[in-house]
Amino acid sequence: MTSGSPGRPRGSSTTKAASTPARTSAPSGRSKGRLPRRSPADIAKALGTIVALLKGKKAGLRSEQIRDALKLDKRELPRVLGEGLKTKRLKSKGQKRATVYSAA
Repeated sequence: MTSGSPGRPRGSSTTKAASTPARTSAPSGRSKGRLPRRSPADIAKALGTIVALLKGKKAGLRSEQIRDALKLDKRELPRVLGEGLKTKRLKSKGQKRATVYSAA
């Protein structure tokens, strides 16, 4: 037997790239690249909308719920929520994914 892998006939090579379809765009119209640079005014505006949403919710919301309610990108939230906690406009309770944010 020659130098080939056992069990595979000679000359038959399968490539993974040929069997998987190429993706033309990101799912649901979102881009996969970096977010555009946001000014402090943009962050403050997003924080204002989050605070307004949370004022109506006594129990507070998790970040996933905030993202779904305001149709935000998941990459936008950490900076805005961090800014809200730093400026004491938001309060948090819990850890990791169980963190619940409420208006201060």
